[in-house]
Amino acid sequence: VVGSGPLAHQAVEEIRANPQEGLRLVGYVEDGSGGEAPGGLRRFGEIEDLPLVVTTLEIGDVILAGAPDRSEILTGAVRSCARTEARVSLVAPTPT
Repeated sequence: VVGSGPLAHQAVEEIRANPQEGLRLVGYVEDGSGGEAPGGLRRFGEIEDLPLVVTTLEIGDVILAGAPDRSEILTGAVRSCARTEARVSLVAPTPT
């Protein structure tokens, strides 16, 4: 999971509530939002570390759950994942 704000926490809750989807949460990388670890996940560094984390841990799916106002950072994360074998999913905020 990329991010530690409310959207990341929501994504972790959804993934855990739907084990039939086959996703296994490994940890998260911080996107600079400074939030608490989503769902108590292990922190694997900063967003700049994402390609190394994905490659080293052989991550198959990256869930981008950063704040929408951090789109420049999230775009960079997508680009860095393009150099790996990981699939990237973007969590969109729920309309209020």
